[in-house]
Amino acid sequence: MTKRLFIAINIPVSDEVKSFVSKIQRQFIGDKIKWVPLVNFHLTIKFLGDTDIKLIPEITRQIKDAVKNIHSFDIYISGLGKFSKAKHAKVIWLGIKDDTDKPEKIFKSINNNLLNLGFSSQYKFSPHITLGRIKSIHNEEVLDKLTNTYSDKLFQTTTVSDVILYESILKPSGAVYNVVEKVSLSKLQQNN
Repeated sequence: MTKRLFIAINIPVSDEVKSFVSKIQRQFIGDKIKWVPLVNFHLTIKFLGDTDIKLIPEITRQIKDAVKNIHSFDIYISGLGKFSKAKHAKVIWLGIKDDTDKPEKIFKSINNNLLNLGFSSQYKFSPHITLGRIKSIHNEEVLDKLTNTYSDKLFQTTTVSDVILYESILKPSGAVYNVVEKVSLSKLQQNN
């Protein structure tokens, strides 16, 4: 038996981000864009795909090993952007920035640890939150203007305290994400 799995950091959404996303969606009424529900916002670390459920305990162990020396940290949801293919926008996203290289370290460690389990190596880490997947859009100039206007806007700060192994269940209404395992990062002790 298999489950469609991915490893990610959950992103709770602030009221400012909710309001902004609603504003963006209103700009594209009538276009064919599959919007990601706010409850599904996350930073993907690694997509595993259809995975034998017998591997879940070992995948969890490898995630724990990869983050064992990483303390909780802050990331910033900052900037609006797009990924394009053949000169046409395909994905609208919010950027992720941080003052450390911890997301990159987590990605590299998990990527390397899972090679022994037969998962392919992923060479590029592009931290972002997908807002929508574009099938067709009538006026890309509107999207270009929005991405230029909001390219550096800081929307929210989020503390990352765990890395999650999710199951993605595809339904006609969209993907549903279930937590399979949650691996907590260590808390940084503060001296008073």
